[in-house]
Amino acid sequence: MMSVLRSNPLAAFLALLLHVVLIVLLLFGNSPEPASKPVVAKSEPIQATVVDAKQLNAKAEKEKQAEAKRKRLAAERKKRLAEQKKKQAAEKKRLTEQKKKRVAEAKRKKVEKKRQADLKKKREADKKRKVEQKRKAEQKTKADRKAKAVAEVKRKKAAETKRKAEVKRKAEAAAKRKADAKRKAEIAAKLKAAEDARKKAAVAQKARENALLLQMNAERDARERDRYVIAITQRIEGGWLRPPNTGEGLSCLIKVRLIPGGDVVPGSVIVIRSSGNPVFDRSVESAIYKAAPLPVPSGRLFETFRDVQFEFKPGT
Repeated sequence: MMSVLRSNPLAAFLALLLHVVLIVLLLFGNSPEPASKPVVAKSEPIQATVVDAKQLNAKAEKEKQAEAKRKRLAAERKKRLAEQKKKQAAEKKRLTEQKKKRVAEAKRKKVEKKRQADLKKKREADKKRKVEQKRKAEQKTKADRKAKAVAEVKRKKAAETKRKAEVKRKAEAAAKRKADAKRKAEIAAKLKAAEDARKKAAVAQKARENALLLQMNAERDARERDRYVIAITQRIEGGWLRPPNTGEGLSCLIKVRLIPGGDVVPGSVIVIRSSGNPVFDRSVESAIYKAAPLPVPSGRLFETFRDVQFEFKPGT
C-alpha cells in the first residue's frame, strides 16, 4: 500500500479526499430532516461517490501498471545498453588483440625477412669463400705438381749418375771378388771336405742319441699312460655296481673323450666293443660319468688322454 502511495501520490490524494467527503455525508445524513423529504434522494450522492472511488482506484492501478511497465522497459533498456557496452568492449578488445597480432606478425615477418636476407648473404659469402678456397687449392696443387716434377727430374738425373758410378764400382769389385773367390774356393773346398766328414760323424752320433732318447721317452710315456689307465679303470670300478643277473668274466672296450682336469665330455662315452650284455655296457657308461673327474696327467702327456680307450674288465 505504501509503495502505491509513493508511486502515485495524486491518486492517493484523490482517494483520501473521497473518503473524507463520504464520512462527512454519513455524519450529516443522520441529522433530523422534514418528513416530506424522501429517504431515497439522500442515497444518490453516496452511490455517485462510490463510483468515483472505483474509477479512481482503476486509474491508480493503470498508472501503477504503467509505472511498472516504464520501470521494466527502463531496466530492459539499461540491460541492453550494458550488454551493448559489454559487446562493444569485447569487440574493442578483439580488434585490439587482432591489431597486436598483426603488429606481432608484421614484426615476425620483418625479423624473418631479415634472417632470410642474412642467411642468403651468409650462403653467398660461404659460396664465394669456397670458390676462392677451391681456386687456391687448385693453384697450390698445380704448383706442388710442378715442384714435384722438377724434383723428380733432378732425382732421376742424380740417380742415373749414382747408378753409373755404382755400376763402375760394382764391376771393379766384381773383378776383385772373382779373384778372391777363386782363391777362397780352393781353400773352402779343402775346409769343406774336412767339415763334411766331421758333420757326417756328428749327425750320425746325434741320430743315435735321438733314437735312444725317443725310445726312452716312449717307454716312459707308455709306463705313465698305463699307470693312468689303470688308475682310471680302478676309479671307475670303485664306483661301479654290478647289475643283477650278469655273469662273471664280462668286459667291454670303451672310448672316452676327456678335458684337462679329467672331466668327461657329455655324450662322449662310446662302447667300441660290447660285452654282449647291454645292461652291463650301460652300467659301465654310468660308472664312468659317476667317477668323473678321472685321474689324468697334465701337460704334454694329457694330449694322449683326450680320446682314451681302455678295456673295462672288473676283477682283473
